[in-house]
Amino acid sequence: MAVDLSPIDESLLATIANIHGMPKGAFNIRRDGQLVERHNSAYVEISTKTDNPGIDIKVKPGTKGESVFIPVIVTQSGLKDVVYNTFYIGDDCDIRENVVIARATHKGDATTIGNHCFLMDGVHLCHDVKLDDWVLIGIKATLAGGAHVDSYTILSTNAQLQQNVHVGSWSFIQSGCRVSKDVPPYIIMAGNPAKYHGVNAQILRQNDKQPLDDRTIRHIMNAYYLIYQTSYSLEDATEKIIEQVPTGPQIEQILEFVKHSKGLTK
Repeated sequence: MAVDLSPIDESLLATIANIHGMPKGAFNIRRDGQLVERHNSAYVEISTKTDNPGIDIKVKPGTKGESVFIPVIVTQSGLKDVVYNTFYIGDDCDIRENVVIARATHKGDATTIGNHCFLMDGVHLCHDVKLDDWVLIGIKATLAGGAHVDSYTILSTNAQLQQNVHVGSWSFIQSGCRVSKDVPPYIIMAGNPAKYHGVNAQILRQNDKQPLDDRTIRHIMNAYYLIYQTSYSLEDATEKIIEQVPTGPQIEQILEFVKHSKGLTK
């Protein structure tokens, strides 16, 4: 490595951060509270903060496949070193104050945020969370590890998703809901614990991305009537949907979601 690092430092970087030699792309290496080496790439710029100790990491819009390394080496006992590192992410995402985004827990995995997402104040995304495009997360909502939220879904203030919960597209999770199982697409969840509260018809009808006509919305309502408002088992309900509800992309999406779900919020 072409920086001032001892063999022990290089061993620590290899063991903890999987960095072997000079990293590719942008990186910022600190040791015992001091900057050792920094490098920017064409798409990622790292700069020293002017108001607080720490760095700003600016990721340009349209960036794909880039890596950013910001490892810290500590070799001194009793060291006190407080820094504030900030990421700036392009592609029209809006991430507000006090948002916590945890990294993935295993090599090769990632905590991911799609395009055009809006994360309000105090949102906490735990490890390996995945947000698809156009997701809105309300104030102080918490998503536990492995949670997955599909596109065009809204989680309101203080909503909580437990570990590995999957929420389908165009769903609306109302304020304060605690969701412990999967939520299929196109519906509203309310209460604590969360329960089915109808189809998200107003948004489905009036949105400017993929508006649905009244006939399609009625088919969605009929499908969820069979799932949530009858005494049928989930398996029997899906069979009834196939038999009784006219097929279409939305009905097929519901059936596919149910097929792969490990359990639905009822």
